[in-house]
Amino acid sequence: MTASQELITNRILAALPAEEFERLAPRLEPVSLRAGEVVTPAGERARHVYFPEGAVLSYFMPMADGKAVEVGMVGMEGAAGLNTLFGARQSARHVSAAIEGGALRIGVERLGPEFERSAALRGLLTQAGGELLTQVMQRSACGLLHLSGGRFATWLSLLGDRAAADEVEFTQERMAHHMGLRRPGVTMLYQELVYAGAVGHSRGRVHFLDRHARRRSACECYGAMAAANGAAMTMLGAGVS
Repeated sequence: MTASQELITNRILAALPAEEFERLAPRLEPVSLRAGEVVTPAGERARHVYFPEGAVLSYFMPMADGKAVEVGMVGMEGAAGLNTLFGARQSARHVSAAIEGGALRIGVERLGPEFERSAALRGLLTQAGGELLTQVMQRSACGLLHLSGGRFATWLSLLGDRAAADEVEFTQERMAHHMGLRRPGVTMLYQELVYAGAVGHSRGRVHFLDRHARRRSACECYGAMAAANGAAMTMLGAGVS
């Protein structure tokens, strides 16, 4: 079944001129991603570009000892798997689903000709790649300079902004893995946000309650990344040529 642009929630695909979306739509494959499912292993060439439609995808940087930490995330505002499209031979990071949900994907080999042909698509994907790079750089500085409480509230705010629902499945064990923190520390940090009214909790699930309360607990990096993402969204709304 060909995707209908009126039903699309991914902001890149929704911002394409109608005739260009219609040309691309027959090549878009709907997929359902499970939490934790790896879509691009580290060290391999990305085979598909994913346009999230409910799923949230995380970029992890692996270390030689097998540990890994999240360095970026993409939801309905962007696309994952762009490094191969931009010329990379392999991915230094692995990409997996942080929150389960739907996505539309297309093979890199099939998207490449449209990327070259369409100035609008090229502009939108380049903008998305730039926004992700800004996020990765900001989070790198954040990890070195800011305390874990502010960092955790920033990460949870980024996740909540991209989640398609107010309640998602996400264990504290997985939070610790994403953040590179110890599980007991995450439990304490999460409880502080519960007391602040920012989130609620039932076993294995996160309830996103008050965005403003989460933002008040976040470090300055959330505001910087939200501003960069907001600028990108403004360009998507206006169309990029």
